[in-house]
Amino acid sequence: MIEQFSRLRKEQAEDKIYVAEADAILEDIAERSATPPDVAVLDTELEREALFRLQEAARHLARDNEEPITDRQLVSIGRVPYYDWQGSPRAIVPEAALVAEVAFQSVDQRQRAIGKMTYRYYYVTVHEQEEGNVDTLQVNVESESLVPVVDALLSETSLITLKKRHISYLQRMLLSLEENVQQERDNQIAVQKRARRYRSGSSNDLGDEVRSEKTVDTAERHEVAYSIEARLINLRLLV
Repeated sequence: MIEQFSRLRKEQAEDKIYVAEADAILEDIAERSATPPDVAVLDTELEREALFRLQEAARHLARDNEEPITDRQLVSIGRVPYYDWQGSPRAIVPEAALVAEVAFQSVDQRQRAIGKMTYRYYYVTVHEQEEGNVDTLQVNVESESLVPVVDALLSETSLITLKKRHISYLQRMLLSLEENVQQERDNQIAVQKRARRYRSGSSNDLGDEVRSEKTVDTAERHEVAYSIEARLINLRLLV
């Protein structure tokens, strides 16, 4: 589909408005093709409410003239929330959970940062299929909705002593987190390669009189983006 659209774009090369619209549509197609087809549709109202709660909590913690901490990893421990933000008991409560903030950064061949850093949030839960048997643990990862992420960040601080089973839970959840982060990194690299390949082909087919200065600058920026680095910024364990 992308190749067919690209050929159609070349036929209309003299129409700059068409070219600009085709560029935007092709980028959107490339991004959507890297997204799993079974991603659930989010409840907009719940997502908005979660952001409002997080904003309110951040407002109380904010300090004047203080820069955000991004140069070191933050780790904390909280309690698994047994009630939702409205005070209703949760139908399913995991044995343990963690919320992770991961930063993705495009880099060139010399590992220099290119463009802005993007962030993704993961909520990982673990459930025992057989009581006391860590070999049958079920681990789930949620990376689309912010609701469980906000609930975890705003959960009550835990001062309990970590036991062996907690460490087993944490190991399994970190392994699943690593797998999902690697998959997201691969998806971003795939989108990056598609965009670079498409722009490279377009620059060879269009004359200099058609390519605007903005188009050239955008293509050059994508050409130097070589890979994606992923870094864990924030981790909160819930037990």
